[in-house]
Amino acid sequence: MIVHLWGYELNYLPEPKNQTGTEAPFIPPLDSFELIDRPRRRGRKPTFPLERWLPIALQWENRDPIRDAFTLGELISEHLGTNSDGSPVVSEQTYYSTWRERALQELQQRAQSRKASSVTKPQPENNP
Repeated sequence: MIVHLWGYELNYLPEPKNQTGTEAPFIPPLDSFELIDRPRRRGRKPTFPLERWLPIALQWENRDPIRDAFTLGELISEHLGTNSDGSPVVSEQTYYSTWRERALQELQQRAQSRKASSVTKPQPENNP
């Protein structure tokens, strides 16, 4: 009654029909080749490139827990910066979930390429 005094009308929606298993809408299955041709969902672009993470990974993985008293958060803050509240720009969880593996793989590839290049370089001969 109050709603009618304000000048509004109530619109009642029809009751929803209960669907049984036989009345469910048909969704066609995707072909396996259609899944391959779909574009990848990439998500958010990384804020910092891999080159910025390499020194962090090196220092963190090569630390001595007895002598070095810094935390991963402090190390990230030192290299990448902090937010206005003093927290690291990138969380420690992001390091462990994504960047640690990428950085270590890149460092291993660089070490292998250095070894391969030093083996292939001819050594200068010392002839008196």
